[in-house]
Amino acid sequence: MESKKKIYIAGKISDLPTEDYTANFEKAESFLKSKGYEPVNPVHIGSENFCEKLNLLLCVAALKDCDGIYMLTNWEQSYGAMLEKIVAEIIKKYDDNFLILFQRNFNK
Repeated sequence: MESKKKIYIAGKISDLPTEDYTANFEKAESFLKSKGYEPVNPVHIGSENFCEKLNLLLCVAALKDCDGIYMLTNWEQSYGAMLEKIVAEIIKKYDDNFLILFQRNFNK
């Protein structure tokens, strides 16, 4: 039996109200589950007690264990998500099976 592909969700968190980014990531999580993926939601990684830099490092560490990344439409407004995309591109360079998915491509 083949395991589900783990897909990391990347998007804007900083400077958004908690309820807004939480809703964005939960919607993406539900969507990915409906497509048969195992989503990795960065909202559940790290802690509010950690600084942004430490949380970002924990998220990048989680990304390296995934099979792909799902870029929310607002990813370009986030330095963290831009970094996560760069890391994903590096992973893809060495792993052709790594997926880089964009939310805007699924909304058409």
